[in-house]
Amino acid sequence: MEDQSNVSATGGPGTGRVRAEVIRAEGRRAAGGTPGMRAIERLDLRHPDGHSMSCAAPDPTGELATFEVLETIAGGGFAMGPGEPWMCPICLDPTASEREHVPQRALGGSAATFTCERCNNGLGSKVEVDLQHWFDHTLVGTTIEHDGPVPGYRHLSPLRYTVASDGRFGIFMDGELTDDAIRIIEAGEWSLRYRLPDERRYLLALLKHAYLAACLYLRGVPDTASVRAIRSDLIMARDRSRKDPLPVSKAARSLRVYRGARSNAGAPLALVAHVPGGGVDPEVCLSIAGAFAVSWPFDDVYPGRWYRNP
Repeated sequence: MEDQSNVSATGGPGTGRVRAEVIRAEGRRAAGGTPGMRAIERLDLRHPDGHSMSCAAPDPTGELATFEVLETIAGGGFAMGPGEPWMCPICLDPTASEREHVPQRALGGSAATFTCERCNNGLGSKVEVDLQHWFDHTLVGTTIEHDGPVPGYRHLSPLRYTVASDGRFGIFMDGELTDDAIRIIEAGEWSLRYRLPDERRYLLALLKHAYLAACLYLRGVPDTASVRAIRSDLIMARDRSRKDPLPVSKAARSLRVYRGARSNAGAPLALVAHVPGGGVDPEVCLSIAGAFAVSWPFDDVYPGRWYRNP
């Protein structure tokens, strides 16, 4: 995997701050924004000289695909037996007390099942935050420095990457610039360092949501080799320190990620058919709250009557 911890860009007098009036804003962080939207979907700006510019988030990551909804997936809990309390479908802890959003709430998910506190909070802070950054086209761990009057580097808030209508790119900060950062940008040459979202972590978050959606569709937690392997990978990510790199998850790596031709944020969990065309049989996938779709995660448990032999 590409080293994502040492990426840099440089700027000069022509690439500093743009002073402009926001005349239209769309996105989860804008007025009227809703979960399931990216933090910035579109910004229309008017510059002091009167010309306008639009910036929009790049196309979502994932292969463009056409889907047919086969069945919606209802929420529910998992128990060891009739009359037993809810168990966590990830670690099988018999006391699952936390409402679990599938996917996370900011991606448009709703409370679909119950997990234990360790799985809910641990995976939320250790992998789902990277999924959010991936979805929002966020640059993280950002610092800025220059060879000038402000010594050393200064930390910046996360940056959202957008593409302008004239083909250039624009980055927008999720927060305020400090006085020192402003001095660095306006002084001339400067260097920006950042990290991309951790691919191993956001793929594990996608695997978590696909796993839970598949178990909800099956109305149970199967006891098969592929299911046990996924549970093991998720528990490993939950228990490992955020500071330690995660090993590659074979199950997460094997997921295929798709996006629709238009946003359908907030749609329910659903079993869908990816229709590639050209006489190729449809592939059964899981639509994750309309934000994206992923391939069926189990290779030894199949989605009932919708499964076709390859």
